[in-house]
Amino acid sequence: MRMQLTASGGFAAHIADPSGFNAWRSDDFTFDTLPRELRILILSFLPPEDLFRLAAVNRNWYDITNDPILWRHVLMQEMPLWPTVTSATFPNHHALFKDPKATYRRCSPLMGEHRAELSLLPASSPPPVVRHLFARHRRFRVAVFGAGLEHIAHGLVTEILWGADSPFQVLGMSPGTDGVGGGVSLRVDAHTAFDMITLYQKTAAERARQSDEDTGRLQNGRGELRESERRVCEHVDAFVMVVDAARLGDAASAAHVRRCCDELQLFMNPAWTRTCAPLVVWNCSSSATPRRASAVQAAEVLRLPSQPRVWRVEDVCVENFAGPISRTARWLARNIA
Repeated sequence: MRMQLTASGGFAAHIADPSGFNAWRSDDFTFDTLPRELRILILSFLPPEDLFRLAAVNRNWYDITNDPILWRHVLMQEMPLWPTVTSATFPNHHALFKDPKATYRRCSPLMGEHRAELSLLPASSPPPVVRHLFARHRRFRVAVFGAGLEHIAHGLVTEILWGADSPFQVLGMSPGTDGVGGGVSLRVDAHTAFDMITLYQKTAAERARQSDEDTGRLQNGRGELRESERRVCEHVDAFVMVVDAARLGDAASAAHVRRCCDELQLFMNPAWTRTCAPLVVWNCSSSATPRRASAVQAAEVLRLPSQPRVWRVEDVCVENFAGPISRTARWLARNIA
């Protein structure tokens, strides 16, 4: 028996090293020798921009960094963190499972910000001096509405107009129609200005009560806009809807979600609203908000992909709103027909 154990080198080695760890030599142990599932797990901890760079190492790394399972994991981790989503970048569920890497490349705001540095092609954008010479002076009208104006963002309009952190310059008042539709003219930059028309669905006293069950001042008994409000919607160039991200993402706030969906359908009715008018949704939250709906979730809840117009959802922190609101104003200026 002793001779058999001694002669059996494999069995003796197993007794001395049951785990087989010493059988792995350092020159044989590489990343490529690991099981594919383990390599995918390790790569899932890397940021997406590093995955794009690793794909250029060699053929094996290109293959592993293009694994659909890896990019589905990246999308599931990253989508709740996206601060903005548009009608052109909303992730289609079919494409999400068919080609998740291409979906990330097309939809992620990170790719929009770092597309130039990840691309091998030179930037084709003209220098600022040339753009300044050929820039057109634009002025458009924007109707601002939404239940968020009466909740978390009740003071946002005042801060936009008169706050020290406002990114806009107040130019003056703009006339309304039949007592409705008057607004304030704001300058975005040297070539762009817009008239902001705020449409509340409740009076100041009703807003103080914060009741979601009230139908609102702008709706008549048939669930339509009044004639004066219709004329405002017919003549504005764009719309901004303000929603409360905390209540939109709370399953207990079904009344608020239902009101937001009904309100959006009411204002976007093609009977009095042009389908070429772009829509922006300010997904408002505060720094103290524990849980909130992400930009992608807000688009899904409001059923924005079914809208026959270009749209954009932007996360807005009411304590630090200058950057997001300024970006949406410039986006509206580019997308107004």
